Amino acid sequence: MDHSKKLRVWIKKHGIPLGRFGAPKEVAQVVLFLASDHSSFVTGSLYNVDGGMQAD
Repeated sequence: MDHSKKLRVWIKKHGIPLGRFGAPKEVAQVVLFLASDHSSFVTGSLYNVDGGMQAD
């Protein structure tokens, strides 16, 4: 079984809601947002960048 096949099986077994692993760029985009003026009204928030794994 090749590496990509193993990853697809793992993702299916563990049920990542978005169906894939996140990319480092996706986490960096959240960090950039929080460091920018666009987040100037954001206080005391928790951002889960986890592809929906903690969704209730």
